[in-house]
Amino acid sequence: MVGFVSVQRNIKGHTNKPGNTAQSVTQNKPENHTTETSFNRASENKGKLSQSKLSKAKATTSKNSSDTTEPPENLIEDGTTSILIAEDNNVNSIILTKLLNQLGYQGIDHAEDGSKAVNMALDKHYDIILMDHHMPKMTGLDATNVLLKEHKLPTTIIACTADVSKLVQQQFQDLGVKGVIHKPIDKHMLAEILDENTQHSSTQSNNSTNKGVA
Repeated sequence: MVGFVSVQRNIKGHTNKPGNTAQSVTQNKPENHTTETSFNRASENKGKLSQSKLSKAKATTSKNSSDTTEPPENLIEDGTTSILIAEDNNVNSIILTKLLNQLGYQGIDHAEDGSKAVNMALDKHYDIILMDHHMPKMTGLDATNVLLKEHKLPTTIIACTADVSKLVQQQFQDLGVKGVIHKPIDKHMLAEILDENTQHSSTQSNNSTNKGVA
């Protein structure tokens, strides 16, 4: 009887081991599953982060491309067009000069009042004069009258003024200006009116040369 009991106990102890082993294996499986799930999530997050960076890079490139405005080829000048800016506000003069530089114009002078603009235009020929209205010593209207009516200078004057009254616009037009642009100056409008007048001047010059040769 004693030997039978011992064998039975050994059998019980032996049968418990597989159970323990199965339980251990069963408990290890969730750990492997958790590790695999974490790895998959990390891979997905990494993929989303890469895609997000790529999208931001494309958006930045697109924004930079849209901010860059290239003027049409026919607006690019060779630097021979001489321009006088008659403007008493230094900030406005700087902004206008930068706009002209972006359009390809380089020969630019500056007069801070109407009287100086008249003197400079009489001493040197300017293809284009961008004339402000409200200036000290002499207004833009008075300066335009002296240059176009009294001296009959063969120059193109374009009024650039913050005065939006129809009366001032009509007075400039009656004096013979080629256009009136209101501040703040629009780059595309400035480019269009300059292009029209520089092309017109170029055509007149070519026609005169051809007549002389003939």
